[in-house]
Amino acid sequence: MTEQTGLDESARTRAELLKADHWTDDAYDEFAQRCLATARKTPLFRGIAHFSNNIVDFAVRPAGAPPFPAAGGLPWDEEVETEGRPGRQLLRCVGDFSTTLDRLESGYLMRVLAVTTGGAMHYGRLKRGQHLVSVTLADDGVDALDWMMNDTVADIREAVLHQPDEHLGGDKNRPARALDGPQDINFEADRTADQALVSALRRDWRSLVNRHDLQYAAYYRDWALVCAGDALGDRLISPHLVSVVAAAKRAMYHDIAFRLRTTVASLAEPLQSIGLSGLTRLVLDVQEGAVYIHWLGGGEGDFVLGVTLDQFEVANAENRLRELVRGIAAAGS
Repeated sequence: MTEQTGLDESARTRAELLKADHWTDDAYDEFAQRCLATARKTPLFRGIAHFSNNIVDFAVRPAGAPPFPAAGGLPWDEEVETEGRPGRQLLRCVGDFSTTLDRLESGYLMRVLAVTTGGAMHYGRLKRGQHLVSVTLADDGVDALDWMMNDTVADIREAVLHQPDEHLGGDKNRPARALDGPQDINFEADRTADQALVSALRRDWRSLVNRHDLQYAAYYRDWALVCAGDALGDRLISPHLVSVVAAAKRAMYHDIAFRLRTTVASLAEPLQSIGLSGLTRLVLDVQEGAVYIHWLGGGEGDFVLGVTLDQFEVANAENRLRELVRGIAAAGS
């Protein structure tokens, strides 16, 4: 079933709603209306799909948009199932990521943002077994889609499910804390690395990694650790380390980096199904902070992994990580 809905002023703000055969107004209309409202306010979005227990219930897309490719589907699949297939593929990845991140004892995975040079996929958790997956096929549409979907998840949780806002993406209105000079952090580097490079990296790490937002960062080149630094030994962070001590956290972050080849390979399927490839950024947002991977453009094994343990600081921590990435580029590494 397909319904045309939206505003008349511009084709870019019109959307259509695809309903699965099991649709009922009582069950799904509240969710769908909020997704439609988001679509109208996000012109560069390509689609939003709602899932319960890994089954697509409805999808929203721009009116007149060509359907996603049907590759991998069955001849009798409804159009809504074709529209939801990339999202189902991403949900399988989310399940794998959740298993890995559960060991950090930082809460469940609430948000995934997989960004490429041509667009992105966004995952948002409404509650256990209920999810939204959205897509933009425009590089300059990523940030708008991300924040609009974060707000949509919060709206649905509060207004429909009567659950609290979990602050996906952090508090975008919270100013970054000014840092008072070089930070007291734990820093380690590959002993075989160029010492001038290590000195430059240490300076950048001490100016950006801190106890308030970006609390851990590690730089990998060709899958090998170049350097890592963290503020996990600071007493301000101790309440976040009750279940998993600092040394164990460091080892787990290194393990996440080690598993990244598998992560990249698993994300290739949903991304390629909508014409995207070449990850540039991955955000794994849990209840207590986030893990970020930013690729440096030299290959899959060249990246920076960052972590915050403060949910309100998720956006600020990633901005610090971006500064760190710029510093690596300036150091000529």
